[in-house]
Amino acid sequence: GILPYFIAELTSSQWAIVNRAMSLSLAILHLGLAAWLITAWRPSLGRWFLLVALPAAIYAATLILDLPQVLILAALPVALATPLIRFSASILVAVLQTAALLLVPRLQPTLADAPTLNLAILATWAALGTTYGTHRPVHQLIDWVEDYFHRGQHFLEEARDRQAQLEQTLEAFATANRQLALANQR
Repeated sequence: GILPYFIAELTSSQWAIVNRAMSLSLAILHLGLAAWLITAWRPSLGRWFLLVALPAAIYAATLILDLPQVLILAALPVALATPLIRFSASILVAVLQTAALLLVPRLQPTLADAPTLNLAILATWAALGTTYGTHRPVHQLIDWVEDYFHRGQHFLEEARDRQAQLEQTLEAFATANRQLALANQR
């Protein structure tokens, strides 16, 4: 009596989780396909779509699988925004993610407890800090290389101008030399 009922409840519960996970996987697959198609059509729009779709998938996974720990993945879009778009996009995504995480207890009070939300917010801002820490030296190096390139271009233009002046001076000396040679022959 009770043992078959317990086994039936246990297996039906597991299949429900598997069913939800498979539905979520298919939804994420479709989001990825949509991001790929949009990126092939309009690359910048596809990048922004990915930055919107990824948090949507994270929040959907949290709701569908009833796993609040998935919210920690909210830091991923922040880290991806800089290489996909620029650092200012990372700041925007971090602010929006924080606002969304702060709204979770009001919209879905039983979804996640305060420590999980605090950890997700901390991970979001840690990702932004890490992105800034890696972005700043790279950006400084790019600025230095661009400055070096422009100075090199300036020096090259100066050298070409000097070379043209030297060639004109040499032609003037050659002309003067011929005129002196003709004057000496007379």
